[in-house]
Amino acid sequence: QQGYRLFIYQTDYLPICAMLSGRYYQCSEYNKNSTGFLRGVSLSPFQKTLVLAAALIEAGQSTLLEKMGWVLSEKISWLPWGHVEPLGAAAVFDQIKADMRAYPKGSVFFAHLLLPHSPYLFDKTCGTKNIRDWDHRLITRFAPGSTWQTKYENYADQTACAHAKIGALLEHMKSLGIYDPSTIVIFGDHGSRIHSLLPESTQQTNEWNFETSSPRDLLELFSAFLAVKRPLNAGPSSGRLIEAKTPLAGVIGRTFGLFEEGKENPELRQIYMQNNRTRRLEGRGMPDF
Repeated sequence: QQGYRLFIYQTDYLPICAMLSGRYYQCSEYNKNSTGFLRGVSLSPFQKTLVLAAALIEAGQSTLLEKMGWVLSEKISWLPWGHVEPLGAAAVFDQIKADMRAYPKGSVFFAHLLLPHSPYLFDKTCGTKNIRDWDHRLITRFAPGSTWQTKYENYADQTACAHAKIGALLEHMKSLGIYDPSTIVIFGDHGSRIHSLLPESTQQTNEWNFETSSPRDLLELFSAFLAVKRPLNAGPSSGRLIEAKTPLAGVIGRTFGLFEEGKENPELRQIYMQNNRTRRLEGRGMPDF
């Protein structure tokens, strides 16, 4: 509506372009589990074959097979989990840089990047690890090495890779002279999700059970990262403090004066989660952390 070119980089998890049909300048989509990105990865042909086989099993869309894959990939070190989301996300950064170079002004770039998303297959320098060292967010009782500490060490490696990718993108913006006048928002759509199988209720619904979830489980699910860089000429910050438990919708509403302090819509304290059986979003009250 304000005349900006809107560039969207989406995954097949979330069809953003369909929601904004006719209002974007360019839409690019990468498949969340595309094995085509293996072409540029330094793995042996045998290891790539194992990844392809695991991805084929995962593509069956069976919850039982998926969970069997999680468990087997924990017990058998050379068997990878059938997901490769971060490979595609890492490649998107280069496309964003190219588009910024071609259209440096009057543009908005919106990217859904599955990084540092599980599985954890990058080291701190964004090199691809040997598949024996690939890891996922699920803590199982079937593998002695499956602990909070080991998961977070691998998660931290991939987070460092994400930081490096974002840092390189910001430096690219500086080289184009568009960093200072730009507004930059980095927002995680969920927490690390490092958890065990225990909080999930039944195989039939595969829904999250708040009654059996520990405070740490809830924190890992819903504590999301948010950082905003305002334009250099935007003026000083108001300095107001906002409670950490305030939902993002509430923060935006207060910031832009959509409602008065203390008169938030109760619906803003809802968490919307997908029911894996019906594939529909269902609202639940926000947990008290």
